[in-house]
Amino acid sequence: MNRILSRVAAGVALTLGLTSFTSVANAQPTLDSQLRSLSGQVGIWYFYMSTCPYCQKQEPALAMFDERYGIEVTPVSLDGGPPPGREFEEYVPNRGQAARLGVEVTPTLYLVHPATQQTTLLAIGLSQPRELAVRIIKAAKAAGWLERPKPESTNTDRAIPGAIAGRDRGQGDSSW
Repeated sequence: MNRILSRVAAGVALTLGLTSFTSVANAQPTLDSQLRSLSGQVGIWYFYMSTCPYCQKQEPALAMFDERYGIEVTPVSLDGGPPPGREFEEYVPNRGQAARLGVEVTPTLYLVHPATQQTTLLAIGLSQPRELAVRIIKAAKAAGWLERPKPESTNTDRAIPGAIAGRDRGQGDSSW
């Protein structure tokens, strides 16, 4: 059905009180809001080598997660040198974390939950910002670190007149 025609039909039905409408605008939290809700709860361990060109390309996206969402990034140097990009001035030397986690390739990223000391692998190799964002949310949900917020409904349900509709709503009629 034509989009414009569908909108017109929906508008007429709502105006006449012939249908029910529930806004879903707030039903699904956005990627941004989910990332913001993780601020201060999780961090990212960024394993790198100072000579790694892929690490240098990864750093702007990591800095964005730190700055925009408050997801702290801890660069962990596998060779003792500073991060190859300009985004991170502070870093820590590897003190066995890489071996415990099986890090063999750089960049490698782990999502860390300091309160529980749990880690989960995010990415091995260069990853795009949106891909990382989705992986962070999936990992946080899977680990139970991100609760699903209850949707704020702007429910404007209206009864459908029986004479017009012919039956009460919700009786399994798939033509609704």
